[in-house]
Amino acid sequence: MASRLLRCAAYIALLFAVYALMPYVLRAMLLAADGIRVALGMGSVL
Repeated sequence: MASRLLRCAAYIALLFAVYALMPYVLRAMLLAADGIRVALGMGSVL
């Protein structure tokens, strides 16, 4: 019983952490996509 409760609490904590970090992950992905596009643009220019 205690282990099940602990697992449930850990799952909720993990979900909370994912939701808390999601904006940063999305921003990092957008920055990476921007960097790739710029690099490709530079490559086509050169």
